[in-house]
Amino acid sequence: MDSYATTLLIAGRGDEAVPPLREALDLARRTGGLFEPTIEQHLAMALLVLGEPDLAEQVAARPLPDGREMLDVQLQARLLRCLVLLHRREIPAVLAAADELARWMAATGVYMYRGLPTRLAATAADPPPPAELPRLLLRHD
Repeated sequence: MDSYATTLLIAGRGDEAVPPLREALDLARRTGGLFEPTIEQHLAMALLVLGEPDLAEQVAARPLPDGREMLDVQLQARLLRCLVLLHRREIPAVLAAADELARWMAATGVYMYRGLPTRLAATAADPPPPAELPRLLLRHD
């Protein structure tokens, strides 16, 4: 459900992504919570692009996950933080987050989004509309 909903989010269909993300989050919580953080991050992204930033603000304000968390949880936390900063148009913070993301990628060897730090820096001053932000962040290179 999370993958399907994330695809909808990337396609600019955030309103359709929210119900399956809520259901997936509920299921994750009832079955041990292994994927709960990533699903919550995706739900927060979807709600933010729909004009409801509260969950995204809360989740992005948490300390970044350390090396004990799954790599995807570490990555998605960074992506959500970038999304929130772009949404707020905090240019210096976006640039700092892009640098941190590049360092994290180099340290972990996770290069699925290797072009993202450059895209973030290029769009920090004039980010796309909220509905297009997930496509900017979640596009694989």
